[in-house]
Amino acid sequence: MKRQNVQDSDFTLLFEPVMSGGGSVRLIDHSRNRESNVKVAVDDSAFSYRVQKEFPSIIADLIDLAIAIHAADRLTFQSLRQNQTLIHVVLPARHPEILNQNPLQDKLSNLLEWATGRRWCLNFQKESIWDVLLSNSLYFRLLIPMWMK
Repeated sequence: MKRQNVQDSDFTLLFEPVMSGGGSVRLIDHSRNRESNVKVAVDDSAFSYRVQKEFPSIIADLIDLAIAIHAADRLTFQSLRQNQTLIHVVLPARHPEILNQNPLQDKLSNLLEWATGRRWCLNFQKESIWDVLLSNSLYFRLLIPMWMK
């Protein structure tokens, strides 16, 4: 499958890390030349009932990806009279080196096109150390008291 170019996209969604307190998405509608910021929140309380309370970081990336796909599909539109839309998603990840590999990208794009009727371009960027620390509530709770002293 041919990789899509950002300039060709109808929508670009730039995600901030989504933490339990929420995050935001910068939604760019290229066809209408409009831009907006949308808050995204996830109720992750159900994860506390799991046997394994902490997930491996690659699983956390996949959960973030699922959230981003759901949000992008809900926030963008496609008229039945227009050609197939292209959605470009930029998402911070803990393991972009895995998620940006061509075979995985092609399979994800093909699956999403089949499921949604839209074309998808996914771009994963390395999270900063602060994003990683803030997304882990245990580290966050440990760091705040040290800074407040």
